Amino acid sequence: MRTICGLLAASAGDAGAQSQGWIPWLRQTFDQSTTVQLVLWIVILASVAGIAFYALRRLREQIDEDESHPSEMLSDFREMHLQGGLSDAEFRTIKTVLGAKLQQETKQNGDKG
Repeated sequence: MRTICGLLAASAGDAGAQSQGWIPWLRQTFDQSTTVQLVLWIVILASVAGIAFYALRRLREQIDEDESHPSEMLSDFREMHLQGGLSDAEFRTIKTVLGAKLQQETKQNGDKG
């Protein structure tokens, strides 16, 4: 099994780097101590998990911000209907669906408040 320093030296592309090491005492510590390697991998894993958590949280916040409220959507569809973009039947269907969502939200907000 290759050690972390061995991989670092190999990735550097210098043939003499593996024999000399970047910092000799550090290479020796990594080669001899599996505990240090374990701690390093745990830190790397925790860092990657933290970055992923942060990225997902930001993505969810953006999705929530982009989501329109049913009343805003109804206003937009009403305007489309008035401009002739929607038929009466289409507008009634949309109005029924969004009206139900508005009632559900009002009911939920009334229970919380």
